[in-house]
Amino acid sequence: MAARPVCRAWRRTWLLQAPPFEGLVDATLRGAKADVIRWERSLEDSRGHRYVVVIRLDPARLDRFFDASSGDRAQFLAEPGLGHQADRSMLDTALHELAPHLASRYGPVSPRKRVEASIAHPRSRGWIQQGPWLRHARGADQVLRVAAWMRGLESADRDRRKKARWGMLAPHTESPLLLKGACFHEGRPLEVGEATTDRARDLHELGFT
Repeated sequence: MAARPVCRAWRRTWLLQAPPFEGLVDATLRGAKADVIRWERSLEDSRGHRYVVVIRLDPARLDRFFDASSGDRAQFLAEPGLGHQADRSMLDTALHELAPHLASRYGPVSPRKRVEASIAHPRSRGWIQQGPWLRHARGADQVLRVAAWMRGLESADRDRRKKARWGMLAPHTESPLLLKGACFHEGRPLEVGEATTDRARDLHELGFT
């Protein structure tokens, strides 16, 4: 018999009693460290690349930011446009708060202006690192029982069913938060990867993208 999904009472309270999103972002980023700036080539267009800023957080804080009733995904659940605005606000706040840490990480491979342009673009997004919590997920880990997202489990589309299953996951052991910039080529943004509206819709309807 498969194990039933269980969210411990203290964690449930922690997630349900989170502050409003603005306060949650401040609490999440307080004392955070910019771990590294990565350079990634576009999978859709080999001419382009983007920058990814990796922020190291306390796992409990990242759990709250990602999974709480006022957290990042909850903003998309309320309304796709609101989620996009919330994501943008977090990205801007993170770049401002972590400026002292990032200063020493800029260089020839990651020039400050290019990194900031990549992260500032509307196609950028913040997301939790998809580590073992996703790769080795079990049914017992599907503790986020959001009715709107769970409807996706009945979809005829296999990809939507998969995203709905993943949307029910609420990782609490991960520590990296990724600021994923838009792809650029010769100083110009490329329209590659998932469109902002498609991402917002998936997060609104399925809890995952």
